[in-house]
Amino acid sequence: RLFPTCGAVLTDAAAAGARARQIALEGRLEAADGTLLSIRADTLCIHGDAANCVAIAGAAREALGRAGVAIRTVDVCYNASPRASAANDASQCSPT
Repeated sequence: RLFPTCGAVLTDAAAAGARARQIALEGRLEAADGTLLSIRADTLCIHGDAANCVAIAGAAREALGRAGVAIRTVDVCYNASPRASAANDASQCSPT
């Protein structure tokens, strides 16, 4: 069964920053229908296909930084072959 995804992707940079902060500090987020969902996140993925993805990333970084949340790079290749994943060698990544 397909579920509607209306509102699942935030395109407003300020709203994305606020969402990132809420997830990091409160361990919850407000769904599109207003329901509060508990969530634990170790990473934040920002999709690069939105026209304003740089603004979204900046707003998230600013909101998290102001809240005192440590920001660091994740050094891992998600499209890697099993051999590359084991070695954590990004040079072995397979194309998507």
